Amino acid sequence: MHSSERGNLSHPAGPAKVTRRTFLGGGALTMAGLAGCGRQGATGMRSKSVRVDRTADGPILRVGLVADAHYADAPARNERHYRASLVKLRKAVAHFNRIGADLAVELGDIIDAADTLAEEIGYLHAIEAEFAAVAAPRYYVLGNHCLDKFSKYEFVSHCGARAHRPLLPACAVRPARGAAPDQTNQRDESIDGFYYSFDHKGYHFVVLDACYLPEGTPYCRGNFHWSECSIPEPQLTWLREDLQHTAHPTIVCVHQRLDTEEDHSAVNARDVRTVLESSGKVRVVFQGHDHRGGFATINGITYVTLLALVTGPAEEGGAYGVLEVRGDGAMRLEGFRGQPSYTLASATDGGGTP
Repeated sequence: MHSSERGNLSHPAGPAKVTRRTFLGGGALTMAGLAGCGRQGATGMRSKSVRVDRTADGPILRVGLVADAHYADAPARNERHYRASLVKLRKAVAHFNRIGADLAVELGDIIDAADTLAEEIGYLHAIEAEFAAVAAPRYYVLGNHCLDKFSKYEFVSHCGARAHRPLLPACAVRPARGAAPDQTNQRDESIDGFYYSFDHKGYHFVVLDACYLPEGTPYCRGNFHWSECSIPEPQLTWLREDLQHTAHPTIVCVHQRLDTEEDHSAVNARDVRTVLESSGKVRVVFQGHDHRGGFATINGITYVTLLALVTGPAEEGGAYGVLEVRGDGAMRLEGFRGQPSYTLASATDGGGTP
């Protein structure tokens, strides 16, 4: 699939290799290959048939996108149908497989809050079993609800991102407090950021982590408010350097919004946009968090906020999208189950239109 990326980790089998916090990028793996995830038998039995629809003038890259599943074993509340997210994600994954998606990205808040850590682990195992059925490599964005009971380390340890454990650097540090020693991947719970990048088919993908308080303290075990988030300076420094080192047009994924200064946005969204704009390489930013969705073009960069998967019952809701990129650089988001479709930036113009 002609993928490459810079960094000190290599992926011996998958089509895309990731840099920095690589374990957030899951491969095209069955649940039998995941460490720490439940429901292995059920998902391992699921067929992953792929129907690839490629024509000479058709898309060269397809990316499945889903945001805000908020799965919980809990009754519906207002427009949020928590249990139905299992069925809705299953439908989205089936569509990604039918069209032969090259990648699948989950834009954060894959689970909702639970009363205990054990319950929250159960929620994550259940919804991750559905996402693991995608035939394409899958990637994760950290959302605030991922950290109601988890530390960042624990969240990654219990989801499909742990499939990449053998590819981590060999340095051994302390495991999470209270965790049994694990010689395969010992990491310190104090590791606070999960942002990374990778290349695929001539495009550079950047995943950002805005799960920090405004002063830079990382979210951990509910020590946050959903409306207070930021991307701290060390991550901005990494972002500047990462964008300087790529020659490819870039697609950014993040949970919280970067196109406004309202409650659903990072408090330093304007500073982040300055970094993205100054690179001259970022084409589109995909976001979640704001369940209402949204669309904006600012200084040549298109920002798309996906509708929440959790909204609505299984038979009616479950919005998701597929990014299609053509050989001339034209981009379009095809929306499904209520998600609007958008024409994004082309090879020559700087902005998109609804």
